[in-house]
Amino acid sequence: MSGSWGAYFRLLVPQMLSAERIIYVDVDTVCHLDVSDFMTLDLGDHPAGFVAETTIRDTPDRSLADRLPHDGDKPYLNSGVMVVNRKLWLERQVTERCMEFLKGGKASRWDQTALNYVLINDWQPLDPRFNFISNWRKNWPFLCDESKLEGKLVHFLDNPKPWDFLGEWVAPQFGLWRKVLDKTAMKYFCSWHTTPSRKFPKTRNAWSGYKKAFKDRLLFGGYARGWLKKVKGVPEAKVER
Repeated sequence: MSGSWGAYFRLLVPQMLSAERIIYVDVDTVCHLDVSDFMTLDLGDHPAGFVAETTIRDTPDRSLADRLPHDGDKPYLNSGVMVVNRKLWLERQVTERCMEFLKGGKASRWDQTALNYVLINDWQPLDPRFNFISNWRKNWPFLCDESKLEGKLVHFLDNPKPWDFLGEWVAPQFGLWRKVLDKTAMKYFCSWHTTPSRKFPKTRNAWSGYKKAFKDRLLFGGYARGWLKKVKGVPEAKVER
């Protein structure tokens, strides 16, 4: 999404559609659940619901954390999956307030920074299964195998994506994405093929993602073989074996 205006399009959707409830889902996902589940979610008196990614204090989104120094313990939403109550969204002018925020300075996570700022006390936390982030250490396939992905919307956040160069070996939960791809006309695709779909890491963030993915694969390879007893970011009580 880096360098693209597309990151901001989701902010405009509630103004363009007439549906009472709107479900936005990023393209880098696999819906391994019944999407009708979204329609029964209780958003309370909030204009939208999201899954919390971390806290404001711990997010790498420093452009937000620096502007909210007294709100570090509050949850930081991930805008890759968004459930909108259109009526409340329009009443509270969420789009307009986000645009006004974006005019005022740096937003290192684009629309996500703006949504976290504008909706800081006005969004509904959703169950993590509605935005199951594949590259969180506790969600890696060594700890949470494919059988446990049923009923979840799997989000391939950050780099590398399953379709990126060498994604077959370094992208967490690649197997689920591959099973879906094999049902399409692109079933013969491999990341090393010379096609328009092949993507090499081009930015510093992309290279950082590859570095983390390779490191995690080594760590969990050792963990799975019993060479390591603990892995940072994986509380022992929560490990799914």
